[in-house]
Amino acid sequence: MLYLFIGISLFLLGVFVRKKAQKSTLKIVIFALSVLDGLREKTGTDWNVYYLHFNHRDDYSGTWSIGYESTVNLFSAISNYNFFLFCISLTYYYANYYFAVKITKKPLLAFSILYIYSIQLLGSNRQMLATVFVMLVFAGVFISKYNSHYLKNIIGVIFFHPFVLLPIIGSYLIKETRKFYFLLSLPIIILLAYSLFNYFGDFLSLINFGYINNDETYDLNIYLFIVKMFFIPLTFKLSFQRINMDRELNLNFSIAWRMYWFFLIIYIIGHLTHPVIIGRFEFFFFAIPVSILASNIKKLTYLQVLLLATFFAYKIISLPYLDLFEYANIFSDQSYLDRKVVY
Repeated sequence: MLYLFIGISLFLLGVFVRKKAQKSTLKIVIFALSVLDGLREKTGTDWNVYYLHFNHRDDYSGTWSIGYESTVNLFSAISNYNFFLFCISLTYYYANYYFAVKITKKPLLAFSILYIYSIQLLGSNRQMLATVFVMLVFAGVFISKYNSHYLKNIIGVIFFHPFVLLPIIGSYLIKETRKFYFLLSLPIIILLAYSLFNYFGDFLSLINFGYINNDETYDLNIYLFIVKMFFIPLTFKLSFQRINMDRELNLNFSIAWRMYWFFLIIYIIGHLTHPVIIGRFEFFFFAIPVSILASNIKKLTYLQVLLLATFFAYKIISLPYLDLFEYANIFSDQSYLDRKVVY
């Protein structure tokens, strides 16, 4: 599988490429990935929905956000669908690049983890565009830069995918709440999260999908869950404590550490009450804090690299509807394209 090869290769590059060369290497990686995504055909989630909406807007009806509808109107007038996909990917990867450069000392490593978690978003055009604004907002949260650009990005999220405001609100509370008060507030957070998903799940589904979606299911993968609960936090915390970090990295690590546990609690509660909603949030819940935790450690041991690579590989091959991510592009054999399963 192509995305398995790319994801693990990027992770190993992020680990072993010298810190000074990570930024320049990452620029090349971003362009290459954008071209790869732009050329794809019948690859990724929701291919038919977005393809038909772009090419047959007069005949295809659906519920779309104002921001996405306006973007489609612009690009469908001046380009084809593949160029549109290229621009989405380029914008999305640049936002991840901006976040990684601003928050971490090893941007290629941080980006590689964000990319591995992003594979499941491939094809969800609206969510990818909303995530662009989310990444810029998260960067603003970490550097405490609440200016006009920060507010514009919040508005951008609302126009493209208002549902993803939830992790933004959570991250702001974590950043601006002292550790002591954060621990005291955890029981209240658990109660509120349970109430939100249990009693307002259908309303949240309506905001997210445009309709009440109770057909999709997201089973809890017990192996990935064990890794999330024990291995990831344990390996990062032990590694971090052994190294004398500077103040900025220490602060970022502390915020990401609290963020990780906060989102893990929400993730568990969501799976118990309304899994269809929580399944769409894994990128925000885990990719962002994990990328910060990993890239703020001075040096990962070879054993940690091996275990993390194994975990990331398993995560990719255990994606729901894995057959949707078998890569094909506009140059692929037509008989192969006719056989491909799309939704």
